[in-house]
Amino acid sequence: MTNHSIRSNLLSRRGELLGPTYGLFYEEPLHMVRAQGVWMYDADGRAYLDAYNNVPVVGHCHPHVVATLATQAARLNTHTRYLADAPVELADRLLSTMPAEIGNMVFVCTGSEANDLAIRVSKFVTGGTGFIITERAYHGTSETTSGMSPSARVPLGRDVYAIAAPLGEDGPAQFAERGLARRHNFFERRRRLRSARLSRRGRARDPRRGRPVHRR
Repeated sequence: MTNHSIRSNLLSRRGELLGPTYGLFYEEPLHMVRAQGVWMYDADGRAYLDAYNNVPVVGHCHPHVVATLATQAARLNTHTRYLADAPVELADRLLSTMPAEIGNMVFVCTGSEANDLAIRVSKFVTGGTGFIITERAYHGTSETTSGMSPSARVPLGRDVYAIAAPLGEDGPAQFAERGLARRHNFFERRRRLRSARLSRRGRARDPRRGRPVHRR
């Protein structure tokens, strides 16, 4: 079978076996088979720079993360109804990086669970019940968060109000272009500031490699 026929067969099986709330990107969905660092690879071996997925900190398949997961799974994989060292140690390390007002942790497993808990906390703190979301928002699959996820094609929940995304009068394409321009300008200003600091220290940058070089 060719990669095209394999992808078509997989797409057909997915439609039969998975629920309708599982969306796909692009008119021709990408068939990803592996990833490493900031790159994802499709079945044809083509590399894609991943600027979207849920791994913005250490990248895909980081060796330390993979080894730690494997070690823990081989030793103990359970929940917090039992006493265990790892959750307490992790909470302690995370809290040490946060303001003193945050005094404890609640660990969750999914984005839906995290958003659901955040909704409960916000209702408790504010006493309010209403939420404003954008028209193409997605917040999860629980009963509460799915009611705040118009992109999942389900009715809005009680006291949930949808508004248009702040794209401006020109539409999404121009909004994206303006965003890219602002990003470029930000990094260009940062580059110039860094070059100026290095120059004041008596160093310049090699334009071919971007490395600091000492002036003579």
